Amino acid sequence: MAEFPGPGGKWQISNDGGRQPVWSRDGSEIFFRSRRRMLAVPVETEPTFEAGGQQELFLGPYEGVLGQQGVPNYDVAGDRQSFIMLASPELQESQARVGLLLRR
Repeated sequence: MAEFPGPGGKWQISNDGGRQPVWSRDGSEIFFRSRRRMLAVPVETEPTFEAGGQQELFLGPYEGVLGQQGVPNYDVAGDRQSFIMLASPELQESQARVGLLLRR
């Protein structure tokens, strides 16, 4: 994680890799994916940046990226409890849906 814009500190958020990071709307959590896992890390930004331990939220066969590498294909609602994601063909076949709304 790096401060944006410009130079600044770097902080490790994940201990096992990750991709497609998305900040919660209130800035209190960072969500990201690692293989089939959706994870969250609580963060404090004042007076300095501090990251808590990562927490696995759920597993699932969800699609990776849309068009560009690293662009998230999911979003998190303002309540930080609901997610909208694209289901993989594997999940679509089993549940006959194109997308799912998940609650953690």
